[in-house]
Amino acid sequence: MRRRILYNAVPRVFLLLVLILLVTYRVWPKHSSGLRVRITPNTCACQDAARIMMLDVSANDELRINSEPVEKGTLARRLSEIYRTRNERVLYLSGDDNVSFQGIVDIIETGQESKRGSGLGDLPVPEALRSPVADNLGIEVRLTTRGAVNAACSEDCYNWGKHGVLNAP
Repeated sequence: MRRRILYNAVPRVFLLLVLILLVTYRVWPKHSSGLRVRITPNTCACQDAARIMMLDVSANDELRINSEPVEKGTLARRLSEIYRTRNERVLYLSGDDNVSFQGIVDIIETGQESKRGSGLGDLPVPEALRSPVADNLGIEVRLTTRGAVNAACSEDCYNWGKHGVLNAP
């Protein structure tokens, strides 16, 4: 009698485990939704230093892309203008010590959520001419730290963190 009860319980327990696994799989998040940011190991440019884009955030929330001042409200549009035609979409981000963490996060989000745009300003683009490529530019943001700026560069490289970026956007 006891064996018969045990044999009847095994399929039910197995069914319960399968249901738990299915529910867990459906509810569990499949990917992270955080911000992807890399830390720059150094600021040495040994080849094409002219393509480097450095966004500097000052203590009073002034923004500069390389040496060009940019308003916070126009940052997304300006990043779209710069990166729309580039294959390599890396934005180096540096902030003063007094810049709030939330201010840096807002700028990272702006960079990562910048849209491709049509290049035609506010003119509408017909549906048939719209690109099937995703609108998001996929700009990779790399934080530039003091350690990266102070890292030693080889003699044939240029330290753009110490001496400034060579070009304007």
